[in-house]
Amino acid sequence: MLERAQKNPKIEFLMDTVVEDVFDVSQKEVTGLKLRNVQTGKVWDFPTNAMFLGIATTPMPRCSKVNWMPIRMDIW
Repeated sequence: MLERAQKNPKIEFLMDTVVEDVFDVSQKEVTGLKLRNVQTGKVWDFPTNAMFLGIATTPMPRCSKVNWMPIRMDIW
């Protein structure tokens, strides 16, 4: 999936960047983002009408067997 997204010219990847603010959430829409590069500290406004946050995680398929983590299988 990542390789396909990286080949799409409509998608821009902003690495080492965090979202500081989302503009116009109170109107239930996204009109832009305030971004900050964690390496350089640069902050800028990024006009957009959508956003997707990718979070790298490691799947843990055996978590349901751990007593401290309740999982409701009926919602999957």
